[in-house]
Amino acid sequence: MQSIVIVASTDAKKEIQMQGFQRVFTVSEVQGLQYKKVYCQDILQWFTNGDHKPSKLNRTHFHQMYVAASRTSQHIYFFESHGIKSSLMDYFTSCDYVDLVGRDNNITTSVEWLQEARKLELLGKFEQALDAYKKAEDLDGVSRCQAILLREKNYGHLEEYLTIIRFDFDLQKPKQIEMALQLFKSQQLQLMGRITYFVTEYGGNIRFNPFFIEPGMTMEQISKELFSRINYDYAMKCTLQIAGVFYQENEPIRLSEKFKRIQDDLILYLKDGGIRYQLTNLTDSRYKLKGYIEFEKQKQPKVKEALLGFNVNVVIENAQKKETAEDFLSDFFGD
Repeated sequence: MQSIVIVASTDAKKEIQMQGFQRVFTVSEVQGLQYKKVYCQDILQWFTNGDHKPSKLNRTHFHQMYVAASRTSQHIYFFESHGIKSSLMDYFTSCDYVDLVGRDNNITTSVEWLQEARKLELLGKFEQALDAYKKAEDLDGVSRCQAILLREKNYGHLEEYLTIIRFDFDLQKPKQIEMALQLFKSQQLQLMGRITYFVTEYGGNIRFNPFFIEPGMTMEQISKELFSRINYDYAMKCTLQIAGVFYQENEPIRLSEKFKRIQDDLILYLKDGGIRYQLTNLTDSRYKLKGYIEFEKQKQPKVKEALLGFNVNVVIENAQKKETAEDFLSDFFGD
C-alpha cells in the first residue's frame, strides 16, 4: 500500500488495469498524494527527442515529470519501454527490475486498506478507492464508489448520446410510465443514469429537474418516483419530457444508430389501449434543455472549489510548501 504506479496517459492506465493492477494513476490524478515508492511507466518518453538545453525543455512535459517525482517520500523508479538517450539519464541509477519487484511486497491489513480507501475517496480518486475498499472488504465503500463511477461515466455520455422522450398523452398513473419503460425493454433499451425531466405548467412555465436512475432500481420504483414528482395540480402531465441516455447491453446507444434512421428522439402516444412510439427529432425541446443545462453549469462550483477548506484529518502535503515545477527546474539545472 506504500507504492503506486504513475503513467502518462489514460490509455496506458487502462492497459495496466486490464492486467489486474488497479493502483495506477495518470500524472494529472496524483496531485495531493504521497507514497514511499512511486513507479513511473514511460514518463521519460517525453525526453526521447535528443538532448536539449535546459532553457529549451518543454515545460509542460517537465512539469509532468516533476509532479510524478514529487509524489514519493523515499524512492522513485522509471520503467521505459524504449531506451532513453539523453543526458537526463545521468541523474538516475539503474536497477534490476526482477529483484525490485521481488523486494516490493506490500502486504497490508484490512484496517490499513480501509484508511487508504477513505483517503482516496475524500480526494476524489474513486477508481483506486474502489480497489482499496474491496481489499478492505468494506461493502458500503465498494457500493458507494461504484455508484459514483457509474455517474461519472454516464455524465460523459450525456452530450453525445442524449435522447429526449415526450409523453404525448395525459398521464394518469405511474403504471403508464412503467409501460413505457417496458416498451423500451422490449427493444433491448434501458434508460439509466442521470435524466432531466421537464413539464410545462399552467401559465407556460417549464419546470426542469434532475433525477438519477440508480443501479438496481426497478421499473416500478422509477415510475412511481417520476410520477410523484409531476403529480401536482398546476402541472400539465401531457407535456412530460425525459432527457437521458439509452443503454443496450450496458453500452450507450443512439436511436439513429439502433434503428438506422436519422432521428434520435421519441414521441410516446396511446393506441388500442397500449403505448406506441414514433421516432422524431425534438429540436425545440433540445434547445430549451440546452438553456437549462448551461444555466445549471454556471450555478455549480467546480469540485476543487467546493472542497476548499474541507477538513480532512489526513496530512497529504505541506500546505506551506511554495516550491513549483519552475523552482525545481532552476534548482536542478541552475538559473
